[in-house]
Amino acid sequence: DIGVTGVQTCALPILQIVAHPDDDLLFMNPDVTQALARGTCVRTVYLTSGDHGSGIGYASDREKGVQAAYDTMTNNKDGWKLHRVHLADGIEIETATMRDSDLVELYFIRLPDGGTNAKGYSKTGNATIEQMLTDHQKPVATIDDTASYTYSQLLVVLKKLIAAYQPVEIHSLGDSAAKRSTDHPDHIVAGQFANAAMTGYRETYHDT
Repeated sequence: DIGVTGVQTCALPILQIVAHPDDDLLFMNPDVTQALARGTCVRTVYLTSGDHGSGIGYASDREKGVQAAYDTMTNNKDGWKLHRVHLADGIEIETATMRDSDLVELYFIRLPDGGTNAKGYSKTGNATIEQMLTDHQKPVATIDDTASYTYSQLLVVLKKLIAAYQPVEIHSLGDSAAKRSTDHPDHIVAGQFANAAMTGYRETYHDT
């Protein structure tokens, strides 16, 4: 797997691009559970930490929570390997991989939660991923201060993951701005980033 050896070992995986740790559990199921039951590998990218302005400790607990959920879905008893994966200049991503299986890999980008009002939280400078859409040059720092991303840098990371995994399916959240009044703004932005990454991937890698 690219997170461990730099080589893709899992044929025809599913790649999920979501906003918060647990969006895949809440909005992609039962598809995720059924895919894992078939032995299909699942790779999930969480754009934000879902921190609610409560810091890295809270965010880490959410990350452990999704690992525990995947343990339940796969009957994993062997734990997880945590490591950082280099995907772009100056950017390394915290990654969790099942210790003795390549079935599940989770990428935690840890950008700040934008909140239900899209105004962010004072603890993270009121920064949001939505701001990256409206100002492509604006850098947004991760909540653990290990990296910052502009719009184009985040797309580079997502395109590299698509290119590395060659997923048979890409799952994300609805990207319609019309749903803004009834959905979390981060969900909509995650869907927009996923669509932009897929389009950019085809343009960059000439995939048909």
